Parts: sequence; structure tokens; C-alpha cells
Amino acid sequence: MALDENILNKLEAASAEARVVFWEDAKGEFADDVEGLVVPGAEVLVARGNGLALKRRVLRQEPEGRFVIYRAGGAPVVDEDFLLGIKAFAKPFSAAQSASWADELGLPAGVAPALAPHAEFFRSKERRRALAALVAGADWLAGEADAAGVELAMVAVCCGASDLHRIDAYRSIAIRMLEQWAADDDSAMRLVSRCGLEGALWSALSDGFGYSPEAPGVEDFAYACVLAACSDLTGDAPTMGPDVNVMLSTMANDQRRSEAFKELVDRTCGEVAKCCDLEALPLDVLVAHRVLPNVDDVIARRLAADVETRADVAARVAEVRGRRASAPLSAAWLPAYDALAAASEILSGEAGWAAEAKAAETPGGLFSAYADGLWRMDRAYRAFTTFKAAAHRAGIECLDKLGPQVEASYARSLGALAVAWQDLVMAAGKWPPAEGIALQRRFYDERVRVAMGDGPVAVVVSDALRHEAGLELAERLRAGGKLRVDADAMLSALPSYTQLGMAALLPGSELSCDPGTQRASVDGVDATGVAARQKILAAAVPGAAAVSAKDVLAGEAAGLRGAGLAYVYHNRIDLTGDKRDSETETFRAVSDTMGELCSLVSRLGTMGFATVFVTADHGFIYQQDPASFEAVDFPLLSAVTAADDAKHSRRFLMAGQVPPEPQLIVMGAAEAGLAGDFQVAVPKGTRRLRLQGSGALFVHGGMTLQETVVPCLRVRAAKGAQAARPVGFDLLTGGQTVITGASLSFEVFQAEPVGEGVLPVSLRASLVDHDGKVVSEAVAVELASASADAAERRFRVTLFVGTGVANGAELTLRLERRVGATSRYLVEKEAKYKVRRNFGMDF
Repeated sequence: MALDENILNKLEAASAEARVVFWEDAKGEFADDVEGLVVPGAEVLVARGNGLALKRRVLRQEPEGRFVIYRAGGAPVVDEDFLLGIKAFAKPFSAAQSASWADELGLPAGVAPALAPHAEFFRSKERRRALAALVAGADWLAGEADAAGVELAMVAVCCGASDLHRIDAYRSIAIRMLEQWAADDDSAMRLVSRCGLEGALWSALSDGFGYSPEAPGVEDFAYACVLAACSDLTGDAPTMGPDVNVMLSTMANDQRRSEAFKELVDRTCGEVAKCCDLEALPLDVLVAHRVLPNVDDVIARRLAADVETRADVAARVAEVRGRRASAPLSAAWLPAYDALAAASEILSGEAGWAAEAKAAETPGGLFSAYADGLWRMDRAYRAFTTFKAAAHRAGIECLDKLGPQVEASYARSLGALAVAWQDLVMAAGKWPPAEGIALQRRFYDERVRVAMGDGPVAVVVSDALRHEAGLELAERLRAGGKLRVDADAMLSALPSYTQLGMAALLPGSELSCDPGTQRASVDGVDATGVAARQKILAAAVPGAAAVSAKDVLAGEAAGLRGAGLAYVYHNRIDLTGDKRDSETETFRAVSDTMGELCSLVSRLGTMGFATVFVTADHGFIYQQDPASFEAVDFPLLSAVTAADDAKHSRRFLMAGQVPPEPQLIVMGAAEAGLAGDFQVAVPKGTRRLRLQGSGALFVHGGMTLQETVVPCLRVRAAKGAQAARPVGFDLLTGGQTVITGASLSFEVFQAEPVGEGVLPVSLRASLVDHDGKVVSEAVAVELASASADAAERRFRVTLFVGTGVANGAELTLRLERRVGATSRYLVEKEAKYKVRRNFGMDF
């Protein structure tokens, strides 16, 4: 046992007062520590069978010398004690290590004997300093400290806790045990054992959480905690107190411990789930649960079954998703809920979309119907495909059965719309099929030229940015509240391929292309490639520029400053989709494009462009399952394309002469609105032409609305415009002002749907005492519902209240709003409560 400074100081003081100090250590506590001991001004002599020699030296050989004589094990019988004479005149010294520790800590002497069994604890100066801090400030050691209270403090130190409130110390001790168990680390438990504090540890967990098994253990404690937090699923009375919920909530909401919480639940959920009949529980009970991640599997499977019936449950799925978003371990399941909402929209919307397409009597009517709402089938399919893939990567399989149904339903909706549109176009016998439709080829004259009257104009042309994606981009650009974004649709040139679409956006009156090379021209001038387009632009507007988006984003397009007109070419979607090896990443490319275009618009605004247009050369069709579309069986295709004046892609064929084929729609160049003497053929419906070495999932070039309706966004600074605001909400307590049990339930009402100009809000709900200290679990609440139904924007919240809250205490229910994506929260709503728990209530 190491000699502490307190004992050494006393020994030095005694030696300074007498020539000889005699230290009789009856228990031999310090026998190993006096070897090498140095006492200033004196020599330390150890009596160990050498009594006569020591007596001779002290009394005869060095009568003036100063000595500290140490003897372990107690004095021998008087007749055999050769040092009895020296002991008679020497200054006696005694030391009990436990008494020294008590004195060092400022503890009463009566506590000292209880410290002796924990000698290992006191070997560390750091542990003694931490214990001293708790002795000085812990509320459970205020007044007359007792042995149990000091042992609790020692356990807290072993667990790295410095809390001054008893209930907080219990939670910190429990959390350290759980997070180390989850990490296969037993260092804290081994230290507790070495220090003889296991009994104190289990007493702390019993007092704090009601954990009192016959054979306690950390693993058993871990399972007991998770099982207790799942009492709403098991239907059994909780075997532990509500502080378990508070403690687990603390772990889940602490970024430093959230991974440990996840691992804790992952390791216990299998066995705990066996105690719960999840399949028999009502959906609302499952949705409200916050610990066991197994419930999400049951919830998702039930919702998937509802979706399969083709009932419109998209809003219900979105409401469930909003509630599950606040559960600590449900993040991996959110893509599954998003996929289910999209699947519901596709399956339930199929009949209505087909009926709307069939009801259109004119090309203009169907164009408007698609531009105004039928595009939702495409966004829903993109969402389903994207989120299903994310769920699959997370190991979620409940969507697998739904996938083929969604693919087939979307294919039918896509086909029905394609047939309705092509019938109207064939009846018109020309492209564009009607007057009054906004055309891509008139973009420059009707939009760019007009906008230049208000200042410099930039045109961003994003290859294959189809209409539904353009509308999503508009939503994102508006969300900041600093931009005014007008969005509508235009009909592209036919065939809907890159070179021709790019040319159609330029100044000029006559559009044409070479069927053998697919090179496009405007008024007879080649328009293929950025350099060629710049010449056409500069001829119309001196100083006009044409650059790549990469150069602008990289800060390498300084020459744009001062230009009256700039065309900026962006290529992410088409670059990804047009390659067989990467076409399955098309929708990821769409998502990436959103972020890049937002950055691009912002950069162009800072470069002085008063108006920024965002548009595209063409759209696209994408179908994940090759079985959902057909190939055109055209025996003469190879013979036609062997000629020098012919070339084809998956969705169009241009040649001097195209033989009749029932599966193709054939137009002369003039009928297609092009100059030249050749023919254009596109497959009917969504069929693909055979093309070796080319992908078939992502296609464009045909006349479907998905391929030919392109977005046109006009973006300007919104001077004085009101920024997008967080959605409003109310706290609904039902007039309740008293807490009578172990929990408090209330509702949060989202005042309006989120959408354009109204942003989602992340809240945190908790109960705090008069000092602002959190005394309940903290629960996250996500207000992100887009539903117009007010009932679907009411969110029920339950908080478990800690047992450390005294009866009669006044508490404040606090709703805090998260500031952006930061970890900061601002208090938004509060309600006052008084605790009046019934006498004898078991918590």
C-alpha cells in the first residue's frame, strides 16, 4: 500500500520534534512501502530480527543521530523485545491508511473503516482527487456523509462520472456500464471489482433503476434496461423504473453515445423481441414506440400490404414516416417509408392517370395536363426506385414483393400516356402537333430576347433535365426565399436528342440536322458543339459567350463577367444515362444535378446576371426493369442504317427513306418541323429499337411527353421577398396542468402543410425543473407533413419523468426548435405542470 502525502507529512513533522520516532505498525500495512523511504533529517531503520544491532547503533554508536524506527507485525513479548528501552523514550507514531484517506477527503473518522476494503481505489491520485470533488459537492454527501454514500461516489469515479446530483450519478454510472458492454469493453467493471465496489455498483443500479436480480451482471442489466423500455410492446408491467427510459434517451440523443446506444439495442433486440408479439399489436402502438428497431419491419410490411391493395395510403405513410423519423434508430427505415409513399401514389394513381390521358381531346390539352400534374407519375417512380435501392442497401427486404407491381403499374401508366399522346400527334400529322404550345425552338425569341431588356441573361442548359426534375429544382431554388422562380414547360424538337435540342435553344428560324451524322444546324450553320454554338450566339449578340458548367463552378469562367448573354452547358444526367455501364445510376445523377444546378444559379447571380434561365435539350424515359418494355422487331433496320444517310438510336431513326413499319411513326422532315429532305421515325409507345452495345433502360429521342417536355425556369433575385419560414406549430396539452404518474402525454399540432415557402421543423421536447435541468427523457419531433388534412398533422408525444422528481415539484414542458442543421436549439413553447403523484405509486 503506497504511503500517501498525508502520512508522509505527519511522519516528517514527528521526526522534526524528536531524535527518535518509533513507528509500530501492528497490521503491517506499510511493510512494503518503508523500503527506500526517505524522511528529511532522519534515517529510516526497519526492525526485522535485528533488534540488538539497532539498539547498539541508536544508543551507543550514534547517540546524536536522528532515526525513524519502523516495526511491522506488532511488538514481541516483553522479555524478547530488545527495542523496549528505545520505544520508552522515542516519540510514538502510528498511521492507519483508511484514517488518512478519510482525513484527506474531509470525511468523518467514523467512515474511515469503510474505506479500508477499497485500498486499490486510493492507489491513484487522480481517483482520490475526483472523489474529493464529489465529497465536497455531491448532494448525497451533504451533511453527515455515510459509508454507502462514499462508496457510491467511488463507483461514480470508477465510471468517469462527476455528477453532483444523485440521480444524475446513477444515470452516468449506468450509461458507462452499458456503453462499455456494447463495445466489449469491461475496463470500468474490472476497476470496480478491483476496488471492491461491486456491491456498491449493484446497489446504485437498484436504487436508481429498480434493478435487483438475484445474480446481477452487466449483460443482464443491459437486457433488463431494453426490455423495460419495451413494456409498451410486451404489455407487462415495467420491472424497472421510468428512469430507464430517461437514461436510454440520454444515450440516444447524445452524439458521443448514440453509436453505443445503437450497438446496445442491436445486441439485445433479438432476445427482447421474442418477448413481444409485434404482429398482434395495433399500428399506432408500434409507431409510437422509440427503442426497438424491429417495429419498423412490422410497420413497413403492414403499410406495404395496404399499398398492394391500391388504396391511396400515401398520406398515411407520410404521417407514419414523420413520426418514425424522430425514433433514434429508425433512420435506416426512412427510405423504405418514402418508397412506400411513392409506390402508393403509383398504384393508386394508375387508373386516374390513364383516364385523364384518355380524356384529353387535343394535343394542347394533353400537353397541359402533363405539364400541370401528370408528371407526378414520373417523380413518384423516380422516388420509388431511388428509395427502394437505399432501403435494399440497408438490408430492408419488405419492398421486394412490391417492386414488380410498381414496375408493371408505371409501365402501364407510361404506355397509356404515350398512346394517348401519339394518337393526338398522328391525328394532327405534324410536329409540333398544335398551336399554343410553348416551344423549345422559340425559346430564344420569346424568352431570352425579352429578358435581355432587364439586364444580362444566362441560360443554363442541363442535358436530359426532364420536366418533373425541373419542377423539383424550382422548389429547391425557391426554398431559400431569396429567388423568384417561374417554372413552366416547353415542347422540344423531334427527334428529342442532344444536338438537335441544343440547336433549338439558339437564335435562328430554321432548324435542321444531317440524318447520317445527327449533326444539327440553325439557318444552315452548324450548331454541334459548344464552339459552334458560341459563333451563332455571338452573331446574334456581340460578346455572347458559351461555356461549360464545370468551368463556371471551378471559377475558370471569369470572362463571363460583363457579357450580356451566356449559355452554360451542364451534363450530368445524359452523361450517366447514355452509357450502358452507368445507366442504372440515372436517378442518382438527377439528384446530383439538383445540387450542381443550385450552385450554378447562385454563382451566375453573383457574376451579375439579372436573369438565369434553366432548361434542357430533351427529357428521357427510364425504366428499371427490362421486362417492362418491348423492342421493335424491324427486320429492315440494318439495311436502312447501312446507308450513309441514316443513323438511329434506341428511340429514333433518321434516313433518306424509312420503309413502312406498323410499330413506327414516320414523318417527313417538314412534318417534323425540320428543314431538309429526309424522314424521321420514332417507335410507338415506349418501345426501343435494337442497338448493339447500347443501354436500353435510359432512352430519349422519341415523342413521349417524358422525352419531349422540358422545363423552363426563369430565376431572378426576389428583392424584398420574404424568406422561406419554418412551419408554425402549437402545443396542445388539453388543459392538463398536473403530472400524476410516471409519464406525461401531449400533442404537437403542425399549423400548415410544408411546401413552397414553408420549411420542416425539428423539435425537441423535454421536462425541466426550476433550475432548467432536464428531468425527463428528451424526445425528437419532426414536423414535416405535407398533408392538407389537419388530423394528419397532430403528433402525440409521451415523456417518461425521472423518479428523482419530488412530489409537489413544479416542472416546465419545453419545446425547442433546432436551428438549421446545427446542434443548437431555441425555446419556442412552454407549459407549466405540477407533480402530484399518488402516495405509494410504484414507479
